[in-house]
Amino acid sequence: MNVVLYTIFTTHLGIVLTSIYLHRYLIHRQYTIRYPAVEHIFRFLFWLTEGILPRPFIAQHRIHHAFTDV
Repeated sequence: MNVVLYTIFTTHLGIVLTSIYLHRYLIHRQYTIRYPAVEHIFRFLFWLTEGILPRPFIAQHRIHHAFTDV
């Protein structure tokens, strides 16, 4: 049961971090984070849940937007 709860929690956290931190903040720059510590916490949690670095994903997504109609 603990494994199921851990999996649900980390999956949900990964989805939220991808949407709020990676997509809205880093890729589209829709808002600013006032405190650098909060950004570091987001970055660490994103790495912990997703296991990827944001920079390659950002580059791929910006290339995607350069060649698609959005």
